[in-house]
Amino acid sequence: MIITVGEPAPDFEQDTANGSLRFHAWLGGAWCVLFSHPRKFSAAFAAELTAAARLAPEWARRGVKLVALSPATAEGQLEWLVDLEATRGCMVDFPLVADSDHAVARLYGLAAAEDPALFVIDPARRIRIALVDTAGGGRDFEQILHAIDRLQQVDGPAAPAPHIPRPTGR
Repeated sequence: MIITVGEPAPDFEQDTANGSLRFHAWLGGAWCVLFSHPRKFSAAFAAELTAAARLAPEWARRGVKLVALSPATAEGQLEWLVDLEATRGCMVDFPLVADSDHAVARLYGLAAAEDPALFVIDPARRIRIALVDTAGGGRDFEQILHAIDRLQQVDGPAAPAPHIPRPTGR
């Protein structure tokens, strides 16, 4: 069963293309968009990653951190991110969680899901939006920004997310 609105966002520690990530510690007091895709290295996932990355100034202005969940290994993701930057001209500078064992997917109730999912998490670490793309049409990240605007009008914004420099060696 997919985790639902109002429930706490599960914590996890998992490898990413840029090292280990302890989710709640990394999140701090920021808003977060966590999104997943069930197929590694697909054109649809590449399009979503780059669409989200191109909106980096808008996420930062709202104090929102992004994190993507992929069934690939950290090593495979690193190669893919380098390729995306070269072929699409867009650097994905948010964590891409390596969930090849589906441990994080299971925490969020996605163990059997074949569809991409997206969660908006507030600074209190509660799920505020839970979406599963059963139609396969992809996610419109500008619409997600508008939804976060509405939530922040009610709750108040988080502090702007700090810029985290890209690790060397990539």
